[in-house]
Amino acid sequence: MTVIFLLTIALKSYTQGEVFLTADFEGGSKPSGWTEVRVSGLKYWEYQNGGGANTSLPDFRHPAAAYEGNYNALFFSQGVGPTSRLITPAMNLSYSIKPVLSFWLAMDEWDGSTDQLKIYYRTKSYLPWQLLETYTATLSVWTKKEIILPDEVKVTTLQIAFEAKSNYGYGVCIDNVLIDERGVLPRTVSTVNMYQTKETVASGTTGNPIAFVEIETSGNSGSLNLTQANFNYTGTDINEINAFKIYYTRDSVFTPTSQIIGTSNIVGNNIQFSGFSQALQLGLNYIWVTADIKSSALHNNNVDIELPANGLTINSITYPSVAKTPTGKSLIEESIITTDFESASSWSLNNSWAIGVPLGGGTYDPNHSFAGTKVLATNLNGNYPSNITVGGEHNAISPQANATYYKNVNLRYRRWLNIESLDRSRVWLSNDDGSSWSNVMENQFQIQDRVWKYLLHDISSLSTRKGNVKVKFSIDESDNSIEYGGWNIDNFAITGDFIASDVGLKSMVAPIVKCGLTSAEVV
Repeated sequence: MTVIFLLTIALKSYTQGEVFLTADFEGGSKPSGWTEVRVSGLKYWEYQNGGGANTSLPDFRHPAAAYEGNYNALFFSQGVGPTSRLITPAMNLSYSIKPVLSFWLAMDEWDGSTDQLKIYYRTKSYLPWQLLETYTATLSVWTKKEIILPDEVKVTTLQIAFEAKSNYGYGVCIDNVLIDERGVLPRTVSTVNMYQTKETVASGTTGNPIAFVEIETSGNSGSLNLTQANFNYTGTDINEINAFKIYYTRDSVFTPTSQIIGTSNIVGNNIQFSGFSQALQLGLNYIWVTADIKSSALHNNNVDIELPANGLTINSITYPSVAKTPTGKSLIEESIITTDFESASSWSLNNSWAIGVPLGGGTYDPNHSFAGTKVLATNLNGNYPSNITVGGEHNAISPQANATYYKNVNLRYRRWLNIESLDRSRVWLSNDDGSSWSNVMENQFQIQDRVWKYLLHDISSLSTRKGNVKVKFSIDESDNSIEYGGWNIDNFAITGDFIASDVGLKSMVAPIVKCGLTSAEVV
């Protein structure tokens, strides 16, 4: 007799649209099953309508309201350092195929400072957290974020943590958190757009972002790789540009560390990039174009590019179907004096000020320059000292700029500055070769830069037609409590509009005999 055993194995899988977690915070409190662990400080997440606000303007929130409904989660502390994790309950994703975490995020800046959000996961409560994504860019309006979760999350006890850290911004706001099953969806390009930065650029400076392409993708299966990018130059004269480069970022804040390395060629007015493969992620991707401006570039000429039809090649398919010609342009201003700090400099420095490669050793300091490799810094590998007093200031003074024949004079530079609220950083200007100084800028609050920022000061009232102009960056005062990394400066320039013609007395003409008068006549 033969006995046959039949073994039946039931395999479960979730269908597209299956929801593992949802939270809209409409209860006005921490959702059921969620927990919170403070990492640093005493601040907890809150649940209200909108973001943080100045205590003197409590109704002026950033953003003004929740993304949807009457409540969102908010982590807001008027200080630097407090950090806390908002943690989901454990979820069973063991049979998931392509789970995706999505949520709406807003993080507005306060006086140049923006808070930070990190997303973590862990597969068991006793295992360490694994970083999924970091968000540091300013988001003044609600923005949707999506993360394709890795295969490691397909367990029965998955947890996600939203870790917010205060940097004196208007808070980290999240709303409409969702983890759902998307199934296998081929990765595709949804939209392609292009935008101009519209930043004025100084002649003789490098690495100036002039435009970026925004590529939105959808789907979760397969890969998308950008392998070629072509642009048409529509500015005044392409011969005023030394070089073009392209960079990749995940948000609309330029980062000079993410250059796409490949081959670039200029044929007529066509700029061609090839010989690379840049992976595109789910959601928004940004391709930046920068320009190195020649010292001989003419004042008020413009720098402008467009993305022609079929200018991008992604997985052997070309995009977009029609040309993208955004409004706006970058104007060139003539540099009276400029330096990128890459070569020997005649700046006058005292105490810890130095020119060199930034090492990131100071609190919140950068470990990279904006352009090239070197910067001007308070300290290349540490914080500015405590107990700086008036009379013992730490200064960096520029070489002399001759603005005798210039008007509309501006000071332009890239800045990465971190200073405590009770300490004082200032920018000074002298038009008498350093004999006296006028204040151009000083911090009234704490400044916490997390990226290189573009700064402009109109110094025309102090510099027009002046032959002995100097700029001084300083740490003038510090207490004995908290110190940060201080100043980091790159792409420094004083620009102006050359006065090509003017009205003035050229010479005195004496009376002549033929007019019937003599030199003794009264006139």
